[in-house]
Order: sequence, then structure tokens, then C-alpha cells
Amino acid sequence: MRNWFWSSLIALSLVAIVAGYLSGSGAARPPSAVVRGAARTVPPRRPRIHEIAVRDLFSRDAVEIGHPLMARVGRRPQRLSIVVGLCGQSVAVESGFLGLGVPLAFDLDPHAAQAAAFAGDIRAAGDPLYVHLQRPPSAGELAALRAQLGPFDGIASRRPAGMAAALAGQGLAFFDERGDAGAGPFRAGGIAFVQRDMTVDDREQRPYIAYMLRRAAERSEYEGATVTLMRPTPTSLAALVGFLRESNADIVASR
Repeated sequence: MRNWFWSSLIALSLVAIVAGYLSGSGAARPPSAVVRGAARTVPPRRPRIHEIAVRDLFSRDAVEIGHPLMARVGRRPQRLSIVVGLCGQSVAVESGFLGLGVPLAFDLDPHAAQAAAFAGDIRAAGDPLYVHLQRPPSAGELAALRAQLGPFDGIASRRPAGMAAALAGQGLAFFDERGDAGAGPFRAGGIAFVQRDMTVDDREQRPYIAYMLRRAAERSEYEGATVTLMRPTPTSLAALVGFLRESNADIVASR
């Protein structure tokens, strides 16, 4: 019995000693979470600003089209042909592109709310006007479009199949919005053919658009005039105004 008493007393003493050690150790050293917080002397990174992608009819197209058969010799003056589209939704916004003092072309949605009004403004400015269509028009449909919009210079489309036959003898050009149509059928039929090389505003931020305009100008030094599609938005207009102010590139008519 006496042995059991002393064994229990020793065991309790050992427990007390260990508990005291752990308590002192905990007071001398802060919890691990506090240590991690105190060691964080470098300020956190600034959050990365993500570019906002545009979602519309053109947003899935390749931003830049390569034409392997295009001559790439020497360096030439920078020359851009700019097509603004799709237009017709807001004359108040889109008319800003008409007063820049450079030749532009316009790609008009005939179903847009202010299509007829803006078509008149484009004609008054003397700029080329393409009417956007989803499929080849009949002669009657072309006549109806002229009655709705007045005279226009060509048809724009993402679907070139059948367009050369539909436009034969109509005195209209064709603007290839996607940039991958074959020119042969159009040229064989005597139809002026304009093909997109780049789109500059697949992202909404002005610095991105300004960069892409410079990229288009640089490309033109080796490939000739670059046909550039630009959306009719206030941000794209602001970027274009800045580019015209800072660049020596010539803006030339697309036709």
C-alpha cells in the first residue's frame, strides 16, 4: 500500500512539472499564427488588372490575320485603312468618327435603330459605306436596301459564299469581315475586294487598343496598307484620336 502511495505521488509530481514547462514555453513563444503574421514585412502584391474581353459578333475571330502570299519586302511608310463597325446603334457616339479629318469606312447594320440616319451622315462625310449582311442578297433585296439607306458602296459579311455571284454587275465592293475569304471569285467578277487584316479592340481598355493600332501601323511597313476593323465605341474613338495625334501613319481609304 505504501509503495502504491509513493508511486502515485511521484507520477503527480511529474505531471505538474511537465505542465509548468509547457505553460512557460507557451508564454515565451507566441502562437504560430502570430509568428506568421509578424514575419510578413513585404507588402502584398497589387491585384492584377485583367483586360475585359469584348463579346459581340466579331469577338471569336482571329485578332490578326496572316496572309502568307503577301509580299514582305523592305520597309514602307505606315498606312492604315480603318473600317468602323458595326454601326447604326447610336448616331451620337458614332458621329465622333466622322469629324476626325481622315478617311474612314463604315460597316453598317441595316437592322440597327439609327441605321438610316447614320447612313446619311456617312454619305455627307464622303466616306465609304458597307452594309452588313448575313447572306448573299438578291437584286430585289439590294433595291430595298437602297430605298431604306440611300446609296452605299459595298456589302460586308462574315460569309463570303455566294457573294461574288450576287454582287456581279451591281457596282458594289465586298468587305470580308473575317479576313479569310478567297479573293479569286471577286476579282474574276470585277468586284472590288477589301479584306480585314486586324481587329484592334477585342479588349475594352484604351491602352490595349492604342497598342494594337501601333501594331497595325508597324505591320504595314512590311505588308502595305493594313485593313483594320474598329468598333464604334467611345473608348475606341479616344484611342484612335490619341493614335492620330502621336503617330506618323497615313490613314488611307479602304477602296
